[in-house]
This record gives sequence, C-alpha cells and structure tokens, in this order.
Amino acid sequence: DMVAAYFSPNYGMLRRLGRIARRGGTVRLVGAARSDNGATVAAWRHCLRRLLARGADIYAYEATMLHMKLIVADDVVWIGSANFDMRSLYLNLELMLRIEDAALAREARALVARLTGQSRRITRASHEARSGWLRRIRWTLGYFLVAVLDPAVSARLFRLEE
Repeated sequence: DMVAAYFSPNYGMLRRLGRIARRGGTVRLVGAARSDNGATVAAWRHCLRRLLARGADIYAYEATMLHMKLIVADDVVWIGSANFDMRSLYLNLELMLRIEDAALAREARALVARLTGQSRRITRASHEARSGWLRRIRWTLGYFLVAVLDPAVSARLFRLEE
C-alpha cells in the first residue's frame, strides 16, 4: 500500500511495483487527483498505465489536496516527508521513519482503505478513456519535467555549489 502526494519514480521502480502486482501481490496506490503543481499530477498519470496493466489498484484522492507520504509493505510501515519521486528519493534531505510492527501495519492499511473510500478508482478502462493523444503528450512532458529534467538540473546545481 502506498499513499503518495507526488508519485513519479524511475522506470526501474515502476517495473518492481508492476512485478509485485503481476506475481499476485497486492499493489494499492492512492495518489493526488489535484495538486498545486500540475506537472506532478501529469507525471503520476504517465506512470499509471504500466501499473494498471499489471493489476495494481489505483485511486485518485479527491476529498482535499493530498500531502500524505505512507508506504506499507508486509509488517513494515514507512511514514515521513519523502514523496515517491526522483527528487525526494535521491536529492532532497527527506526523513522516512521505518516501523516494523504488524499491528501498526494493519492500522495503516485500514487508513489506506478509508482513503480509497474517499477516492475515485482508476481502472484500465477509465484511464484509457481519458488517455487521448494530447493528454498522453502532456503526461509524458510532465513526467520528463518532474522525473528527468528537474532532478538532473538540481543535481548539477548542487554539485556547482560544492
């Protein structure tokens, strides 16, 4: 289970999540339906097709702006400030607390289930219906900006400051 305000991992991470779903594991993702940064929502939408094709359960949280960062895997919970994007994973100084506790993992999964109840489920069919060529171009550009260009430029700037 994953709740991510920004979700734009690299293709290796997407492949790993897809592999879990394809092999019968449960991959449930709650992402932001809207954001203060339109490129991040476009980047998230760009990633969905691959995950949906492999059987992941995807939800767009619509009740309010989503800011939560939560991951639950088996009996381990990660919660903190890191989004599931390239900047948070590799550049920013983020903090994720890892707690190995079966009872907390059950509670966190129950929280994710409540969030899915406040969200719109995205299916392969509904995603394809929204995926006109213009939107796909926009989503791809959003992904390029958020997952490729921004981290590359930021990393270069950090190196120049040293």
